[in-house]
Amino acid sequence: MNLFTRKFVGLEISSTGVKLVELKKIDGDLHVHRFKTILLRAGVIENGEIKDTVELIARIKELVTATETKGADCAFAVVGNYPIVKKISLPRMAPSELEDSIHWESEQHIPFDINNIYLDAMISNPDAGQGQMHVLLAANMKSRIDPFCEVITKAGLNPVVMDVPAFLLTDAFLRSNQGPHQDESIVLLDFRDKSVMFSIVVEGKLEFVQEICL
Repeated sequence: MNLFTRKFVGLEISSTGVKLVELKKIDGDLHVHRFKTILLRAGVIENGEIKDTVELIARIKELVTATETKGADCAFAVVGNYPIVKKISLPRMAPSELEDSIHWESEQHIPFDINNIYLDAMISNPDAGQGQMHVLLAANMKSRIDPFCEVITKAGLNPVVMDVPAFLLTDAFLRSNQGPHQDESIVLLDFRDKSVMFSIVVEGKLEFVQEICL
C-alpha cells in the first residue's frame, strides 16, 4: 500500500490521551507535517476498552479539526489492548504462500475461534536454519477492535490499518539504525502510564515483542 497517494495519518489511542501525526514526503524523505496530542480524562478508556464512546469521539474530532485531516485514511494503534503475539517456526516459504496458509497455522497457536479474531503475520527471520523461518503472529478479538474502528470513523477518519504499538517502536528503530547495530542483540523498552512494551532485536531481526500491564 502506498500511504502517500492521498492524505494519511497515524493515530495512537491510550488511556491517557490521543496522538495524531501526519507525515509528508519532501524530496524523497519523510517529514512530520502535523502533530498534535490531546489528554483524556480518567475512565474514558480502561484496560484497552472504551468506556465513554461519546467523549472519545469528541476528543478525536478535536484532533482532526485542529490538524485539518478530516476524511484522511488512518493507521491506528491502541496502547493497552494487549494483542496475542507469538513467534512460531515454519518451513521456509514465500510471503504469498504464508498468506495462504496462515489461518490454518494460527489455529494451532491462537486459543480463539479464528472467525472471531483479526489476524496478521510477518516473517521476522526468513532463514532461521534447517529450512525453517521465524514468523510473528499477532491476533486480537474483533470485539476489542471493532469499537475503536467505529469511533475513529465517527470522528471523521477512515481506519484502514491497525498495528501493534511495540511493532511500531521496533520498526522505527530498525529503519533509523540500519547500519550500526546489525550484529548486536538489542532490547527496546517503552514505558507507558500503565504498561511497558519491549522488543528484542537480534542481528537486525525482530525476535520477540510483548506489551505487559503494570
